Amino acid sequence: MRPIVTSVLAALSVLAATAAPARAQATFSPTVLNDGLLYVSGITAGPGQASAPIERQLDVVLDELDARLKTAGSLMGRVVSTSVYLKNAADVPTLNAAWRRRWPSNAPTRTTVVASLPRGALVQVSAIATTFAMKAILPKGWAEPSAPWTYAIQAGRYVFMSGLVARRGHDNSRVPGGMAEQTHAILDNAKTVLAAVDMSLADVVSAKVFITDASKFQAMNEVYRTYFPSAPPARATVVAGLLHPEDLVEITLTVDRSPRPRTVFTTPAVDGRSASTARLNSRAVPRRCSSIR
Repeated sequence: MRPIVTSVLAALSVLAATAAPARAQATFSPTVLNDGLLYVSGITAGPGQASAPIERQLDVVLDELDARLKTAGSLMGRVVSTSVYLKNAADVPTLNAAWRRRWPSNAPTRTTVVASLPRGALVQVSAIATTFAMKAILPKGWAEPSAPWTYAIQAGRYVFMSGLVARRGHDNSRVPGGMAEQTHAILDNAKTVLAAVDMSLADVVSAKVFITDASKFQAMNEVYRTYFPSAPPARATVVAGLLHPEDLVEITLTVDRSPRPRTVFTTPAVDGRSASTARLNSRAVPRRCSSIR
């Protein structure tokens, strides 16, 4: 069934791309389908909504997300991961209300940070949807998230995690401390989430780290390296605003536990020596797929 679904979705995805405005096509594709995952580019409300309030901009953005998914043969209920960039942290309650309307249950994972946005935009949203069977991950003894998002979603061999901040899983209470303590708490929680589906940090292929203060980068990095002592995942680290003033770091992880060996290319040394490579054996995981419905 999967090859038929994938071929149909690929054709629809190309149709969506060709129907997009010529200016947008020159620099990015609205949607891209690859190996059972549908990637949706960042969406803003556009110049015509520059003076519109956040409520209106969220409606426009989520309507466009819904339209792109449908054009590509997918649905809002198939979204596994969202990234949200807000201009103002004070707009989080409005964001959460909009999320609950669009995903009254089984909300996707979400990473939300504060960032500068173009042309008067107050919010930008990008997303990933899937054709694979989906499973929400909630470790035993953990409370449900207080906001409309899911800690992690397994889709086939992939796991998409929400942006984690330093909170205790059993009651969502904040973990006190500086950058080192918060980084420890986040990565310990990530280990617990992945262990719930028999995975580990060794299966992580990509990480996004958001810190509020560039001067605290080394404190984060020293802790981070202890959790990934060899062949660490690809990573992007940026300075961004987080949603609570006590949060110093937020980390989003993506897992791809492929049955095939993984190759890691290390950064060339400062003296110009060539990059080295390492092939890592990844445990096999059953691949399940389902048609979009």
